[in-house]
Amino acid sequence: MTKALYLILTVVFVGIFVPFLFRGMHKKDVDPEQVYVEFWNIMRNNYFDIYNRNIVLSDVEYNFRPLNGDYADLYNKSFYGIVNLMPSSHFSVMPSSFAMKKGAELLYSSTSMDVSSNNLICAGLVISSFQPIIRPEIVSIDQAGPFASQGIEPGWRIDSIQDSKKNLEYADVSVIDLGGRLHTFSIKKEKKILSDIVNMYSEMGRDLDPLRWIVERNLGITITAGRRTRLPEVSYIIPGSKASLEGIMVGDHIESLRYDINKEYTYVTISGDYKRKEISVKNNCKNNDKDFMKINHSISYVRFDNFDRESLDWLMNKSDDLSGDVIIDLRRNHGGRLSALDEFLGMFLGPGVEIGKEFRRDNIISEMTPLKSRKINSGKVIVLIGRSTSSAAEIAADVLHILGGALIYGDKSSGQVMTSNSFLLPDGGHVVLPIGEYRDPKGRRLEGVGVMPDWKPADDGSTAIRDVTLEKAETDLLNAGR
Repeated sequence: MTKALYLILTVVFVGIFVPFLFRGMHKKDVDPEQVYVEFWNIMRNNYFDIYNRNIVLSDVEYNFRPLNGDYADLYNKSFYGIVNLMPSSHFSVMPSSFAMKKGAELLYSSTSMDVSSNNLICAGLVISSFQPIIRPEIVSIDQAGPFASQGIEPGWRIDSIQDSKKNLEYADVSVIDLGGRLHTFSIKKEKKILSDIVNMYSEMGRDLDPLRWIVERNLGITITAGRRTRLPEVSYIIPGSKASLEGIMVGDHIESLRYDINKEYTYVTISGDYKRKEISVKNNCKNNDKDFMKINHSISYVRFDNFDRESLDWLMNKSDDLSGDVIIDLRRNHGGRLSALDEFLGMFLGPGVEIGKEFRRDNIISEMTPLKSRKINSGKVIVLIGRSTSSAAEIAADVLHILGGALIYGDKSSGQVMTSNSFLLPDGGHVVLPIGEYRDPKGRRLEGVGVMPDWKPADDGSTAIRDVTLEKAETDLLNAGR
């Protein structure tokens, strides 16, 4: 698997990039330098990211410029380095077909491999998206600590701290400046210093806000916590599916795949708990991205996997069945259009309700349910979420919880809630950029944080056998109606 493959995952998984895989990728014989210049015009006019506000874009532009003047250098080195330096849940670059013929690496779909997420769902696997590393940012430096007198400034980020190859009594510290350049210095590995280093990496591994501040007194720095790289993993197993029968567990990682001779099946290797399992996935299977059932005369269950026009029309056709108590299953939903989200929330909250704010570079936009909305629901609502629940789906769960009194059951959502847009590059490629930050009705940021459930299933493997989350929601609504 090449290094460029993982960079596209998040954007593909929240349902933004897929439409561009086969559109706008026609051949355009342009100079790669022209593509790079236009990329930075787009960046300067549109880029917004809470993780990288201190980055000096002009320095990054200069430091990552393509030196060889070819497409392989442009995409595989320059663009790869930029996206790796400035991670965001909605930032990626997709080469054109012409650029790929010239050596730019192909970026695959949501699992970073040539097997679609729909095919995986047919086997019972719902996969979370890749999340890139968020490096700890230096907030302040104690002038009496080992980081002082190294020429380091607030805003720089820690790339790594590891044993020195020259002297085992020292550790080499690598930091990245505001222009993306790497600087290295050494510190003596005293016991208290080692304790702070261990704590720093431990905090990066916690599933909490990556922007929270951590004080490392012995290192003499205050830093943001950051986050480790998270590979795509099994976030939800459809009970009774092939995956559930094969003993695959939530949290297992997709490792590799191979084809049979006729390419009718893809064999996916999944690793977890130091064991490997392989299941076969039929290619080009048909997956139902919507589901509805009546639990009783007053309780309904509804699942839709995208926020789009088709899903809204489908829901409106079932409005009479959604007037009572409803279980809304967003565990497979990776988001979609904000306009569709606004209309959906209008069905449960009514017209003209502020559902949050979008902070952009030059203005703040209030997100409202449409004035033409017709509230169709007056019953209790339980929303099911999971690690694959992303983007607009996270906003939906959060807003229904805050403004509609809905309960949330399942696992914490993915925390990928930047608003974004896609821009065409001169060669026919595309860049997707974060253009704004969403804050919920309480003013809280969901990016990097996610939505926390009111109830979480036990991590005992039972979710692969039975849908205990849905069972819990059904039981609670049935008991509440008695």
